[in-house]
Amino acid sequence: MTDPLFSLGARRTSEILTEALIPMLCCIGTWRLAKRILGEASVGRGLSTAEIVLLLSAFVVVFAWYGGRQLVLFNQRDPVRITVLGTAMALGFVAMLGNSVKVGFDNTCRENGGVPETPLVLAGTATRVCRMGGIPGNPYLPGTLLRAPWDGQVGVPLWVLLAALGATTVLGTRHRRLFPTRMGLDVAQLLRLAPGGGAATLSGGTADDGVQACVNPTLWGELCGQMYPAAREFEPGEWCVRCSQVYRRCDRELTFEVVGLATADVDVLNGLERLDALSWDPGDPMPPDARLSGQERWARMGRISVPDVLTVAQVLALVHDRLNGWTSDASEDVQGAIELAQKRASRLAAWIWIGPMADRLTYARPTERAILALGPSRLRDLMLDAGEPLTLQLDVGLLPLELRTAFRKTFLDPERAPVRQNTKQDLWVPVAPDTSALAGTWVPRMEGTALRRWVSLDRLRPAEVRGVTTPLPYVLPGGTVAETVRDGSLDLVRTPVDARTHEPILAHRPGDSIAEWDWMEWRQIELLRQHSLVMVSR
Repeated sequence: MTDPLFSLGARRTSEILTEALIPMLCCIGTWRLAKRILGEASVGRGLSTAEIVLLLSAFVVVFAWYGGRQLVLFNQRDPVRITVLGTAMALGFVAMLGNSVKVGFDNTCRENGGVPETPLVLAGTATRVCRMGGIPGNPYLPGTLLRAPWDGQVGVPLWVLLAALGATTVLGTRHRRLFPTRMGLDVAQLLRLAPGGGAATLSGGTADDGVQACVNPTLWGELCGQMYPAAREFEPGEWCVRCSQVYRRCDRELTFEVVGLATADVDVLNGLERLDALSWDPGDPMPPDARLSGQERWARMGRISVPDVLTVAQVLALVHDRLNGWTSDASEDVQGAIELAQKRASRLAAWIWIGPMADRLTYARPTERAILALGPSRLRDLMLDAGEPLTLQLDVGLLPLELRTAFRKTFLDPERAPVRQNTKQDLWVPVAPDTSALAGTWVPRMEGTALRRWVSLDRLRPAEVRGVTTPLPYVLPGGTVAETVRDGSLDLVRTPVDARTHEPILAHRPGDSIAEWDWMEWRQIELLRQHSLVMVSR
């Protein structure tokens, strides 16, 4: 995702270059082909008058089309001016072609030891020839005569014909594009995912005391959403500056606790997850999570209340405007999280957690009730319950996944029996591009191959190998433990988790295996955040 205004200029430049270079290449090819046809000498009869007229007419059409298109690309809109200049350019190239053909024929003749003569009357027509090996004035030793297909001269009737043809071509093709433009559609798509302007888009003040917004429906099919300072008083009947209707305030507000990652070091985060991983005997219920590390993954930055008519991009812009103010009263850990959010947090996508989270910030996934909200989505369209606590998680490009597998651990001591247990562990994977290049204007996206590399596990080893840990299929409570697993039968599948038992609901459905995923867009990433990846045996 790039800045829409910059992209507008880049796309216009690209289209102009395409529309200018391809006709230029066509003209160059036409010039070389015409010069080759008209400049090659022949021993026999040359081109007829009709053939020369047709060839020059095609030449003029190509150059007239090129001239008219270039004038339009350079913002010339007067049809008379375009016609005159385009036709003059095409006729000028005809004159240049005639001189080039004449000079080229003479030079080629001299280089081969001949003598150019003009005019030489052959069959009643004055023709330019090249005499090679003959004696001038001796009719018995004329030598070899090479005729020029065209002497480079254009008569008045032909000039009139070419001028009329060129003017008609300029008028008819000056607005004819090679390819239909997609700039409008592309820019509309970019604007759909454009970052919000924040406090800079407020009308009549600053957002120090909060914002209010207009909830009028507009003629272009959406809610107005124009923001004003919360303290501004409107006169009865005063119009909104955006929708040009009587201002109507949005009364419903949503309050968010804003959180962000305490660190973006993937190795540190995954090290904490290994400390907090759960292991238990297969077939038994999952034990309580002790959180041995005691380290909070998330830092609370501040609180913000906004009208629910705003879009996610507008809310994120307001949050980023307030980050500096939150830094002054924050602890050192929170200041680090705020600095990380200022550098890497997306302004187009954020996670919204539903429910109380005050005691769950040590979890990588504090709740499965998480929604990935994108920039153009309005808060009221996300179906958020204002009666429940809401948390806005700024996304810095790292996604926590829940992995559920089993493992068999063998020991070097042959007297110790192998240990087989279920395990539940979170894993952090990157889902954002180079954030330094896009400066927050990105949405989560990931290649399937990259995800499979992040979650890749050791392949099965022979049973006699000792001192290693081998992954096995996850076993549900009350399930049976498979004694052996054949090579290539293990698979990781995305599975929803039962809200009551906190156990995955295993069902073999198409599209759940990560082996089938090529690219994961934001909808698939949202499901990955809400569900678990479970190791199963196919």
